[in-house]
Order: sequence, then C-alpha cells, then structure tokens
Amino acid sequence: MSASYLKFLISGILINRFDNLDYNFFEIIACEILFTFFLISTILLFSVSKKTKGNYIYGFLIALTVFISILAVGNISGAVLNPAVAIGPLLISNFIEGQDIIGNLFYYLLGPVLGSYFATKVYCFF
Repeated sequence: MSASYLKFLISGILINRFDNLDYNFFEIIACEILFTFFLISTILLFSVSKKTKGNYIYGFLIALTVFISILAVGNISGAVLNPAVAIGPLLISNFIEGQDIIGNLFYYLLGPVLGSYFATKVYCFF
C-alpha cells in the first residue's frame, strides 16, 4: 500500500502543481481569509457555542462549508483553509520537483491565520 502511494505521489497523480499564475496576491489572500473565516465561524457557532448545545447537525454544516469553499475558490487559491494541509504537500513538492515553496507557503500561512483570527473576534460578540 505504501509503495503504491509513493508511486502515485512521485508520478504527480496525487500532488498537482498549483502555481497561482492567473490570480494576483490579494485575490488569493482574500479568498483564503474569507473562506477560512466562514469555516471557523461555522465551527465556533455550531459545534463550540453553548447556545447550540445538543445540535447534531454541526458535522453536516462543517462539511457543507468546506464543500462550498472548494467549489467557490478551489480554482483560485486551492481552498486550503488550513495551514497544516498546505505545508505537507508543499514540502513534498519542494523535495520531488525542486519547486520554490516560499511564495505559495506565504499564501497558505497568512490567509488562514488572519481568517481564523477575524472569526474568533466575531465569535466573541455572540
């Protein structure tokens, strides 16, 4: 199983390069901030809040938010929404292809961190 995964990984089937050539820096950062804000707000309001205790639909709402995010900004920024999801594939693509990861890493560290910061600040008002 591991060998077949590594074969697909090296051949480029599992990791596709995403160079962000069609969009500028601010568009990519805005997409990551906005949709990370939506995701974290959904998590905080429907699964963490004491007002929605006993709500069993929060898993569906979180999955729906991720699904809509992927459809809306998947072709613009990749809809990472989580820095941990971006760091692993970027490091692997750096080792395999020698791709410069600093530019892409900045998008996926700054956007989700700012989006989650804004979501927690908004959550404090509820």
